[in-house]
Amino acid sequence: MKVERSQFEKYAEVDPRLYELEERVMKEQLKTNNYDDGYCANKAWYGRKGLKSELIKLVGFYAEKSELRSCNAYDDVYQYLYNLLPECTHENCIC
Repeated sequence: MKVERSQFEKYAEVDPRLYELEERVMKEQLKTNNYDDGYCANKAWYGRKGLKSELIKLVGFYAEKSELRSCNAYDDVYQYLYNLLPECTHENCIC
């Protein structure tokens, strides 16, 4: 599912920390060449202290702002941010 930035911006206007998280996700592009064994987007997203752990604090059932406590908000922001991650570069990618 492709979520446009304009949709993401509607949520980020409610909680600007989503813009900060977006910036961190985009910085992952710079990391793709920093790993000898390749870069893994899923590790960056789902790994220990991954980006998703930040997302769930800002949007979805545990969001501080009531306007962001919905499945639609979570799904839209999740898809938008995850799709910003660079492709995996490691060998034998099973992601």
